[in-house]
Amino acid sequence: MVKYNPENSADVLICLEHGGKGLRVKMTDFGVKPFDFTKLKEVDVNKRIEERTPGGLGIFLTRKLVDEIHYEYVNGNNVITFVKNVEH
Repeated sequence: MVKYNPENSADVLICLEHGGKGLRVKMTDFGVKPFDFTKLKEVDVNKRIEERTPGGLGIFLTRKLVDEIHYEYVNGNNVITFVKNVEH
């Protein structure tokens, strides 16, 4: 959110919740255009590095590390929620 929207001077709100089976991280970027990164095409990590274009690896890694990803656009704000299930 910070890297891809540097012209926005608003803060990014990060909320952490622990409950149920896991940890929920909710990130809100205020006053921005919609950007649903969950609809982006996956990066082909099997291509040789010389054949790939920069970008997309952060999203690829995030998808691999979390159990759920949700996106909403609410009142001019991008809201992304990640859920990671954890053992007690």
